[in-house]
Amino acid sequence: MHEYSQEELLFSINEKRQMMVEAAELYGYTGDETIKRSQELDQLIYQYQKVYEEPVVLNGRYERRTSDE
Repeated sequence: MHEYSQEELLFSINEKRQMMVEAAELYGYTGDETIKRSQELDQLIYQYQKVYEEPVVLNGRYERRTSDE
């Protein structure tokens, strides 16, 4: 799997989001192409969260907090 820099990953997320919106406009929200783009976007967002957000325990539960906070 390709290792993205934070900037590359954010660019890819925004690019994939735009592709998903365009697919939704052409094929509808439940169209196969829209669903495919949505799943690809989910994977990119998950990858970003896994690498660039750190879990913390607040009130006995795991929460996500970005390194900027």
